[in-house]
Amino acid sequence: KVEPEKLLNEFLGLGFRARVIATALDEDLLGKDINQAFITEIQKFNPHPCGENGEYHTFVTNGPLFKRRLKVKEEKRRKRDKVWFLEISVELEGD
Repeated sequence: KVEPEKLLNEFLGLGFRARVIATALDEDLLGKDINQAFITEIQKFNPHPCGENGEYHTFVTNGPLFKRRLKVKEEKRRKRDKVWFLEISVELEGD
């Protein structure tokens, strides 16, 4: 069994980058990047660190499989059934 914190650190260590686009924890988490500061911040909610119980969902913006980073533009925030959603538009960085 792999510990969730170790899995997140491996994900980040490989160069993946992700942004929160939905959360049942707090609206202020929308748009935040997954990093050590985020992991520390969400501990006050006592969630599964990887969001495995639906605490948050992400959009991956970069990683070793990407040819170019994705640039995210935040649009509207909406709440539906106790979950906050961030609408986004995306373009390739450098365009």
